[in-house]
Amino acid sequence: MPAGRIPKPVGTALGHRKRTGVSLLGGDQGRVVPRAPAGLLASSRKRWRTYWQSNLAQAVDRQVDLPRIERWIETTDEYERVNAIFKQTRLVKGSTGQPALNPLASYLAMLLAELRAAETELGMTPLARQRLGIAYGQARLTVHELRQLLSKRIDEPGEVEDWEREWIGT
Repeated sequence: MPAGRIPKPVGTALGHRKRTGVSLLGGDQGRVVPRAPAGLLASSRKRWRTYWQSNLAQAVDRQVDLPRIERWIETTDEYERVNAIFKQTRLVKGSTGQPALNPLASYLAMLLAELRAAETELGMTPLARQRLGIAYGQARLTVHELRQLLSKRIDEPGEVEDWEREWIGT
């Protein structure tokens, strides 16, 4: 996990360093899903399609990032395959016949570490997106717009609850 403070959103950061952010807009603009690597499980192919149809894929430079994304999906696929085997046989016989943890456990831990690194690099978690400066939609309200919305709600008869009347003093 990367150390250090979480950077402020791009629009609110102060100081001499300039950070640029990427704003991802909602909606599907007819994105073409690249061909998935051969030999993937059906669940991995579905995850591949879901990734490329997501808003996050807008921030990807396919010429540069595609090999890393392919390694991510192949690692995900391998994790699913090995995890299915591990769940069936968590314990195996040790060298002297004692129960021992399946050696696949350490391999799964290695795969999981690789997946976590890929998810962080590719911005697949909310914290990773914030660190990379990726924001969805930019649907922020100004204080003025928020006050207008609140005053409209207050002006509507029968919509104000008792505690709200006490709060606004009417």
